[in-house]
Order: sequence, then C-alpha cells, then structure tokens
Amino acid sequence: MKRDAAIQLVIITGILLLFAVGQTCWKNTHSSLEQQENVLHLRPSQVKRIENKDASLQVPFLDKISKHWYVGGSPEIRNSEYVRLTNIGSPGSHGSVVSNGLGDNTINDFEIVVKFRIMSKDQHRKTPSGNSPSMGDGMAIVISSEKDFVSPESYASGYARKQFDLNSGGVLLGNTEMMGFPKNLPGLSLVIDTFQNSDRSRTKIPFLDIHVNTSPRDQKYDFPSDGADTTALKLLKDPIRLTQRCVKGDLTQFRIIYMESINTLKIDAKYAHEGDYWIELFHSQLDIKLPKNSRNGQRYVGVGALTGQLTETVDVFSIETNEFHSENHDESAETSFDYAKEVQMFLAQEFDRKVSLEEDEFQKWKIARAQPNLAIQEVQRESSSPLSPPRRSKSIFGWFGKSVAFSILTVAFYLTSVYIRVSIKHINNTHRRKRAQSIGLLPI
Repeated sequence: MKRDAAIQLVIITGILLLFAVGQTCWKNTHSSLEQQENVLHLRPSQVKRIENKDASLQVPFLDKISKHWYVGGSPEIRNSEYVRLTNIGSPGSHGSVVSNGLGDNTINDFEIVVKFRIMSKDQHRKTPSGNSPSMGDGMAIVISSEKDFVSPESYASGYARKQFDLNSGGVLLGNTEMMGFPKNLPGLSLVIDTFQNSDRSRTKIPFLDIHVNTSPRDQKYDFPSDGADTTALKLLKDPIRLTQRCVKGDLTQFRIIYMESINTLKIDAKYAHEGDYWIELFHSQLDIKLPKNSRNGQRYVGVGALTGQLTETVDVFSIETNEFHSENHDESAETSFDYAKEVQMFLAQEFDRKVSLEEDEFQKWKIARAQPNLAIQEVQRESSSPLSPPRRSKSIFGWFGKSVAFSILTVAFYLTSVYIRVSIKHINNTHRRKRAQSIGLLPI
C-alpha cells in the first residue's frame, strides 16, 4: 500500500512539474516576443524621410520637366493641372515621362507616390454585364536602370543603335507594348491593365501585375496574354484585382516603398472614395535587388500609358519621391548592418511592419551587399489581398514553444496512462485480498 501510494505521489508530482516547466517556457517565449516588439518602439528610429525634388514631379510641370524629365510619345502637359499621357479619342497612342538623371536619381532606400486618374468617355455607363465600358489599354509605373529609350529618333544611325543596344543590355528602341514602355525594360514594373486581351486572363479588369526584369535580352512583358506569359520575374502568381472606381475617374494613389538595405518591397494603394488610408497590395523581402544603372548607380522613375483601338484618358497629377537616410545623412554609414537594424525599426514604427534580422542573417546580409548581381533566384512570392491584415514575421520562439507544449502533453498523457494502469492494478489486488479474507472466514 505504501509503495503504491509513493508511486502515485511521484507520478502526480512529475506531471505538475512538467506543466510548471511548460508554463515557464511559454511565458519566456511570449515575453521575448514582447521585448522584441518593445525594442522596436523603445526610441524613435534614426532613419528620416527626405524629399528628392529632382525625381519628383508636381505643378507647375513645365519648369520641372524641362530640367529633370524626359517626355516620350505625345502627352498633353497642362502646367497647373496635370500631365495627360493618353486621351480619349486618340487610338494607337502612348505617352510617358521619365526622370532624366540630370538631378539626383541615386535612390537606394526610397518611397515613390504617384497620384493619377484613369477614365473613359462613358465611365458612368455600365455594360449589360455590369462591368465598366470597354477602354484600353492601361498604364505602368516603372523604376528602371535605363532612361535613354525615351527618344528612339535620336538613334538614327546604325552605329548609334548598336551602341545603345550594348549599353542598355538589349532594350528594344521604339517598343511601347508595356503601357508606353519597352516590353523588356529592366527594373521594377507595375502594370495596370484596363483591357482584357486574352481569354486566359482569370482576373477581371482593372488589375495590377508586378514584375522585375533583370535581363532585357532574356526577359519581357507579354502584352497579348495580359502578362500571363511574361518571362520577367513575376512577384505575384496571379494579378491583383483593383477596384472598378480606379478606372472611372476617381483619384488613385500608388505608393512604392523599397529598402535596398534590407531588400524589402512594399506596394500600397489609396482610393479617394475609400478614405484617407493606404491599402496594402504587396509586401515581401526579395531574393534579388532592383536593377541600377551599371555606369552611375542611378534608378529612374517613369509613368506611361498606352491606347490601342480603344482609348482612355490617363492623367498624372504628381510623382512624389522621398529618400530614407540616417539622421546625420552620412551615406557611408548606410551600408552597415547597424543601419539595416535602424531601417527595421523605421518600418516597424512608420508602417507597422517588422522585418526579421536574426543574428544568422548578418552573414547573408554581407553576401548580398558584396554580390548584388548574384545568379537570379526565384523571387519570394508573398502577397496579401487588399483587405488582409498585416503579416507578422515568423519567429523560432513560436516553433520552439509549440514543440515544448506538444512534448509536455505527450509525456503527461503517458504518465496519466501509467497512473491509471497502476491504480486499476491496485484496486484489483485489493479486491482479491478482501475476497480471500472473506472466503477464509466461512464455516467449514
């Protein structure tokens, strides 16, 4: 009896101790995550937003365009109103504006906000199917390593064209298939499609397609398939469906945030009819860096539009470019891992975004800094729908906590089963002894 009681006491004590250890581990894990959150908000980040006027475009337009922008196609520029890239009733036309690099276009960690409007002649009339009336073809926002494609007529001689081909890596002069830009333009491209060319397109118009071109000779945007057969690195498996109000004359803003220091890309949209807040369309850390001009390290900002047989009006009201720098504007320090940590803090404070930079990430970060043109790998495809909540970065502590909890439950279940078996055995033995005693008392 005493031995059985001792065994039961040991089992119960062991179960209680295991639960106590598990609870402690769980609390420590939770407190570690809370400490990480608190550190990111312990003090203001030393990263500051600084306006880049050379890569920005606002009213009055003419003065800024004459100094710092190239104009392609046949846009209409109204000095105090907008830049009209394409117009209703003008089929087979295109228009584009691209920063010319004469100012400061060396943008590494930056934010670009484009305010625009797309509308058709009958934007308030619906088709029998309930969709917006036919219009086309769309617009694009690009951040490219090339800019000299804007004026193909300036490369009249065969030698000049060959030299351009060598310098640009094979960009197609005179091609405007990517909504006013060459279909193989290197860099980041946001393509807003307003006409469905192919029946294979599963997403209804208007929709957004995002890709990065790192090799103009091998990669291109595919216009006939609405981007489905694009050979550039697509950041999304499927295009993002945009609101119908986006093509009915409502003001729309797209915000592109790229942090080269931690290679993070974030794209948001703001619709005037929705309210004064941003809706996230895409957010991910990339495996490749957005291309820079190999000769001067610059990136050029551009907005373009294209019409075919169907037409639409595309107006650009502003292009606002901001750079993110350390508080003392010491660019030499912005290649350090400490600065990358500051950028991590800035994202958490400014956009409620946390980017994982664990200790073992330091070596990977150094390799990426030293070899920005590493062999191309598949881009991480991590996108969110417009209404999805912000993602939180995964943590090893969460995995460890779940493993500990599972182990504790397994051991507890085993010990409980042992306790039950021992108790049943003890009860059976007790019954046998009582029965034997009762049988021994019967008269002979």
